[in-house]
Amino acid sequence: MNAVYDIKKSTLALKAGELMIAFVGFTLSVKDQIDKEGVLKISAFYRGDAPGYLTLTFIIDTEGDPSISNALESVFHRLTEESIRPYMGSELGEVITVPLDFVAESHNWFIHEISLYFAALKNREKLLTEDWVIPAVAACLGLTFETVQWWQGDEESFQKMTVPETKKLNTIKSLKQMFNSWFSKPSPTASKQ
Repeated sequence: MNAVYDIKKSTLALKAGELMIAFVGFTLSVKDQIDKEGVLKISAFYRGDAPGYLTLTFIIDTEGDPSISNALESVFHRLTEESIRPYMGSELGEVITVPLDFVAESHNWFIHEISLYFAALKNREKLLTEDWVIPAVAACLGLTFETVQWWQGDEESFQKMTVPETKKLNTIKSLKQMFNSWFSKPSPTASKQ
């Protein structure tokens, strides 16, 4: 018997297990200078003691407009290993780009993902993100970033984080507001200090 491999289900399962360490709002001008707001989710994956990946997941509301999706696609097509490497120097190892639009349940969202490998990531996430990654992505794509919001708890408290109840989600007007609602919860680690 041949097993059927559901790539969408597998991708969603992998994304659900990511260790999100931060997020940041951004603005991008597309399609006749329309400013679009988006959220960049930053996750970490560690390989042993030091090396690992920072996975950057860009999420933008397209309002169901295919021309905005096409304009965003052409902008994010510029984010490649060749375009980002000059800003990162020897810090950057391998770069993997993964388009994730196929996992979105709605055509209202543009989702793009890129993973950056670093030989020394552990305990350097904030330095690499704020001093290297954000400026490099801003230069490559012309994004304007807000301040990075960092998860204050440990990995276990992040894994236990729950999505707000549906009635609370109905009052959330933007992705940035949703991420802020998650990150504003006091973590068990922070409350002990």
